[in-house]
Amino acid sequence: ITNGKTIYEALEGKDGYFAYCKGQFKESTNETKKYAWVIIKKAIKDAPLHSIDTKHVDAIQNYGVENGIKNSTTNFRVDQFKAFVKWAKKKKLIQFNPLTDIERLSEPEPEDKLISDDDFNKLLEVCPTHLQEMIWVDWQTGMRLSNVVKLRYDQLDLELGGINITALEMKKGKTVFIDLDPNLIEWFERRRAAHPHDEYVWPAPGGVGHRNPKSLSTTFTRKA
Repeated sequence: ITNGKTIYEALEGKDGYFAYCKGQFKESTNETKKYAWVIIKKAIKDAPLHSIDTKHVDAIQNYGVENGIKNSTTNFRVDQFKAFVKWAKKKKLIQFNPLTDIERLSEPEPEDKLISDDDFNKLLEVCPTHLQEMIWVDWQTGMRLSNVVKLRYDQLDLELGGINITALEMKKGKTVFIDLDPNLIEWFERRRAAHPHDEYVWPAPGGVGHRNPKSLSTTFTRKA
């Protein structure tokens, strides 16, 4: 049925999941993934890969509820477990993926917007293109300005449909996974394809580093 590996064994080693991630993502992203697995291991016991099913997702979700963890954080950890299972299927360590139809825990609705859609569109019309894009992404995700400005392509996990931001990159020091609307996912995919060599989604003029958050804030304030 499989090569006999257990869940934990499939994570480690030169051919393991963490080694695969190391070749795919930046160090900060992999730190986020590994920390998620520290918690996942507290929720599930080791077992043969072929025994993976929805009970493991239930265990991760129940762990979150029992420990007062936000549903959004638990959903992120479930997403990391699902990504591992998808990898195992791709590597032919298991015959099929049993987690293709998993319901996410409900998350609070976003707070009411501070300006109307009409005023928002008027604001976009008077801003330069790069600032329009940043405002739109910020509007859709609720990210802080500095996180939007410094957004890197390696933080995007479009396969899972979200953005990984590590605790070191967040003001409150907490790792987060931000779900993306399908329109945003498509937009990021097109932009990545058009700029395959860029590190940042919005590189500074000249292509070195990212833009200056303070200058963008000044421009935004003036236009607003």
